[in-house]
Amino acid sequence: MDSLYELTNDYLTLMEYADSTDPDDEQVFIDTLDGLVGTIENKIDNCAAVMSHMEAHKNMLEKEIERLQAKRTAIDNNQERIKRSIYMAMVAMNKRKISTDLHTFSIRGAGGKKPLTICGEVPDKYQKVVYEPDKALIRKELEAGKELDFAFLADRGEYLHID
Repeated sequence: MDSLYELTNDYLTLMEYADSTDPDDEQVFIDTLDGLVGTIENKIDNCAAVMSHMEAHKNMLEKEIERLQAKRTAIDNNQERIKRSIYMAMVAMNKRKISTDLHTFSIRGAGGKKPLTICGEVPDKYQKVVYEPDKALIRKELEAGKELDFAFLADRGEYLHID
């Protein structure tokens, strides 16, 4: 069976002969057109069926991803619990380092910048001013017919809907 692309090209080629005045050409045109349109419609229906199958498969995969993410979160939480237990035990024993045959455990200071806590009114000198477009105001003025040289409302475009 021809691809949808090939069928579309056949249809467009056939439409080039639509203006023939020869009665024989007219009947051939009508018969060919009916068969071609039916073939295109079948191909499009098959495409929609494949898309439905793909959508169901995608939904199944999303559920599996959610299940695996929940499992990973549980493993992460359990690892943190074990680390916290080891940390608490070492602090309780006043041990900063423990070496075993397989591992060495040590309590270390965290790196990076010291945490900053702001606990009062911050003077203007220590504040940033951030300007950003007021999109709601810009949209309102454009919709009211005002022309702005820095913005415009674009076409929404179109899409294929399948019922």
